[in-house]
Amino acid sequence: MGGISESSPANIRELLVSTDSGYEMSVKLGVLTASLVNLGMETLPSSAAWRITMGLDFLWASLMLLGLVFVVLESPKYLFATGQREKATAVIAGLMGPAGGKVERFDELEGLAQNGQIWPRILLATRILSFQQLTGVNFFYYGTSIFTGPGISNSYITQVILSLFNVLCTIPGLYFAQRLPRKRCLVLGALWMALFLVLRPAITARIDYAYGYVFGGCCLLMALMVQLCLVESQGRTMEGIDVMYNEKMQ
Repeated sequence: MGGISESSPANIRELLVSTDSGYEMSVKLGVLTASLVNLGMETLPSSAAWRITMGLDFLWASLMLLGLVFVVLESPKYLFATGQREKATAVIAGLMGPAGGKVERFDELEGLAQNGQIWPRILLATRILSFQQLTGVNFFYYGTSIFTGPGISNSYITQVILSLFNVLCTIPGLYFAQRLPRKRCLVLGALWMALFLVLRPAITARIDYAYGYVFGGCCLLMALMVQLCLVESQGRTMEGIDVMYNEKMQ
């Protein structure tokens, strides 16, 4: 995602790299695909059920590895930082086209490459991604086991239905991520999740453990962290965001 953010214009950057974006839609489609594979393998009586499922995991990982080696280009910011301006220019022009690879983008990234205040931002990004995992979203991966607790007859079908619903609910995120302030989206989203995790329509009582309180608390902590530490980036260039974080850290 870092390479995408470096080479994309500010007006579509959030759509490409944010957690409610094309990236997130790809994740949700992957979960839906996995749910469909599990449903298809459920009735196989032999070890082929898990062997095929695991084999497909290796297939996707292999395709990603090949893409990283032969398709993904080097980070323009890294190239600027190591004095390879011509290569950086070629990468940006190749990603965005001749019309998109404007001189100001080169100057912007070259200026950012000289900035040494990177660790606070790395820690902030790490905390955001960690909290994203602690919102409870990954319960989908264990859905076929969890859904047997409330007495659902076929948890595999339930998993597919919820995964499809998850994909559909990501579509509004693509809209709001471009039209609402980023910071507000994160805070309101975290509070919205916390509300429903704490309320939880008698699910916790049937499953027999209070997962809602744990993940709801994590959502509240995430909302607080975003409100206090994150700067608003909507419509701003990377250079502008860089200046805002420098001022915030002083």
